Amino acid sequence: MLDEYMKTEPDGKIRYMGSDEIHILIPKTYEALQLLTVTETVRTLGIFEIWKNPLREEHKEFFLPGVIEMQPSDIVFTTIGGDEFVHCTFRKGDVFLMSNKVVKNEFIAYALFSMYLEKGKIPPIITYDKETWMFDIVAAITGSKVSKFNHAIFEMIYSHLCRCANDVHTQYRYAENPDTPYVRLKLSDLPNVTTSLTAKLESGYLAASINAALTHENENESKIEELLRQ
Repeated sequence: MLDEYMKTEPDGKIRYMGSDEIHILIPKTYEALQLLTVTETVRTLGIFEIWKNPLREEHKEFFLPGVIEMQPSDIVFTTIGGDEFVHCTFRKGDVFLMSNKVVKNEFIAYALFSMYLEKGKIPPIITYDKETWMFDIVAAITGSKVSKFNHAIFEMIYSHLCRCANDVHTQYRYAENPDTPYVRLKLSDLPNVTTSLTAKLESGYLAASINAALTHENENESKIEELLRQ
């Protein structure tokens, strides 16, 4: 999307040289993980929405699981759909990246697992068909031990957590229409993520687990539960 408009300088800075403005939208939740600092420059986790059209058409994801620093013309704090973001605008000559080198940081793999899986806060720009390859890139860039996990494991996790928006008990992969709206559950959502009474009782704090087991009855029993009752 932007390679042809970028110029790398001898000191490693990358400047945007296009005639149109480009915009990025950074989730402010990165602050809680110490992956976002806004001063005269913006130091952030390199995963955000980016677009060139003023109407936010043809927006794409910028996915670089490393900490980068940028120097946009304008920095604005904004709220969209109840979520807070940092909106940066770049014009011709602005420094898009202060350095073309990214330092490996294993913590980022944990941070993404915490945000995306445990808390279910995946940026909307990352679609269902792209979620499963995210940690392949994360492992390669951060040097994290997550690389030891089989790719199929993340496919299973995401296919289990993605549910039809009109019925969170139906996994999205069973939707007849691929355009069906979907939601991503978080791992700690005991009533909806777990599929058996045993899983509910063993998957969280005891009080919450008992409440989930009592208020959300399972339609099917698992083979493990049948075995435990014998």
